[in-house]
Amino acid sequence: MAELTLVPEVGNTFSFMEEMGTGVYDELMKYYTDKRVLIVNKDIDNSVIESYAIRILRWNDEDKNVPSDKRQPITILIHSCGGDLFSTLFLIDIIKQSKTPIHTVGMGLVASAAYYIYINGHDRLAFENTVFLQHDGTISIADSNSKVKDFMAFNDLMEDRIKESILTQTKIDSDFYDKTFDKEYYFFADKGKELGVVDKIIGQDIELADIF
Repeated sequence: MAELTLVPEVGNTFSFMEEMGTGVYDELMKYYTDKRVLIVNKDIDNSVIESYAIRILRWNDEDKNVPSDKRQPITILIHSCGGDLFSTLFLIDIIKQSKTPIHTVGMGLVASAAYYIYINGHDRLAFENTVFLQHDGTISIADSNSKVKDFMAFNDLMEDRIKESILTQTKIDSDFYDKTFDKEYYFFADKGKELGVVDKIIGQDIELADIF
């Protein structure tokens, strides 16, 4: 079985909020969910369906009779090392098809698969010291020789789709992408704005109070 994981070698993120106690944590989550705020503060995995996709689908259903420009936006706060590419591509599909505006907010580290989710937001915001990582990820395969070859052939197709997404959603051109694709390419929000990855930097182009 082949697994394609896009996570840099900096360790896994996890939620410190869960240490606060169930009652306080649940109250905080309800407060932000009521404001249509989703929090990506862990590795991307199959839980994106119940954690994010279902909520985005529900809010789109609630808004179906409301013009897109009159809908309450959905905000996705992202601090993640990345994760599973298959789950990432699915969540990107949901974001792209959402008629309700989706704002992505980069905070802390937005790396690898999480970076691909971020750039597909309809409006991309970031804090000044948010760190972004664009790279080619990690592949872990344990299977027969022929199946490994089959997966590697399919992996080329996925890499083409990732490249197309980056070229479409940002100002990054094909030459720059090819030069940095196999590197650990880190950059801050100001460089992200120059590259067309970030639309607005919080504290410079938009105030924190204006986001929610």
